[in-house]
Amino acid sequence: CDVAVQGYTDNQGWKNSTVAQSQEKNLALSQDRAQAVSSYLLGLAVPPAQIKSVQGFGEANPIADNSTVAGQRENRRVEVYMYASEAMIKAAQNQQ
Repeated sequence: CDVAVQGYTDNQGWKNSTVAQSQEKNLALSQDRAQAVSSYLLGLAVPPAQIKSVQGFGEANPIADNSTVAGQRENRRVEVYMYASEAMIKAAQNQQ
């Protein structure tokens, strides 16, 4: 299968930073989170060709309310998507 790794943060600002600077730092942090998970998968012997994308989205796409500590915690996450590779699709089509 192919793998996509996506990192996210909450919307909390960084100390002594403007809103724009905080958003930029959160974007970089989310990319670092996604990269850490990708590196972990590679360390488990997942072939590099299977990891199709590693991307940070910063504060975008919250899954919980950022106005609460619990919601902020949920929004600091990494999502890993596994989907059929082109080879898997072709193999399935050939079996029909």
